[in-house]
Amino acid sequence: MRPPKLITVATACLACSSCGFAAAEKTDRSLRKKKAAISSAGGSGRDVIIKYKTETGRYEAGRKHNHNGRNGIERPHRLKRIKALAGYYTEGEIAELAARPDIEYIEDDVTVRQPERVRRRSEQFHSLRRGRRRGLLSDFILQPMIPYGINMTQADRIAAKTDENGNPIISVCVIDSGLDDKHEDIQKRNVMGASFGKKVGEWNQSMDPHGTHVAGTLAALGENRFGVVGVESAGNLRLLIARVFDDVGSEAKTSFIVEAAEWCAEQGANVINLSLGNLSKVKAEGEVMADLWNEGMLIVAAAGNDA
Repeated sequence: MRPPKLITVATACLACSSCGFAAAEKTDRSLRKKKAAISSAGGSGRDVIIKYKTETGRYEAGRKHNHNGRNGIERPHRLKRIKALAGYYTEGEIAELAARPDIEYIEDDVTVRQPERVRRRSEQFHSLRRGRRRGLLSDFILQPMIPYGINMTQADRIAAKTDENGNPIISVCVIDSGLDDKHEDIQKRNVMGASFGKKVGEWNQSMDPHGTHVAGTLAALGENRFGVVGVESAGNLRLLIARVFDDVGSEAKTSFIVEAAEWCAEQGANVINLSLGNLSKVKAEGEVMADLWNEGMLIVAAAGNDA
């Protein structure tokens, strides 16, 4: 088994709209109140990933711990490749599950964050975009720029191939904060997506600029007199957008990253891009990523942004 490679990506594109902090904070407060009520009734709790030894065990556990009917918290969600469930459990429930012989392991569902430095740069580019729309900046200033990473990776020497009907052969999945699909620098064809997480919103109506920034780094159009040039600038990539961050864009649980990666594979992705990170190792995530890598998936992850 070959270990997944870690590839550092230089980000250099552009983003979308302003953040809906109020709505996201209201959702977070509601969820915190529900969890507090559960904790006061049955002890403290936490978000965990529970891996079962058999699919039958996972299925039965999913039926038993249907949180929608029991305590008002979201029901656990499945991680299909490793026979696991992820969700919020009280310490009493966790102890009870840990004693069962059909449980392989239980671990914390670690919080993942966007790299702060890249996030700030996304917002800077977004400010330029607003200025152009208001007529504050000339078209000359915002001619398509060629980021330094294009030459460094020699991306200008190759072009993504298409089939005999002109359809893309390569599919790239971006796991991030979604996409502003109305952005002038983003292709309109061969784009699809889905959302994963706690009320993160529609995948193509993101108000957090980071995901659009990353998608643009990969595939910003080069002949539209705007923004920058992407690694593939002719619109010959199939873009898969997996949204895991809300409009605030600050954090997501690892289990939703894993679920998104599984979806990417189901949609036929050749590459997964992860411009996000955390400081803790999650076994379930490593197992799924190793599984995808051994099936031929190229996994690209950010590194060093907050160093």
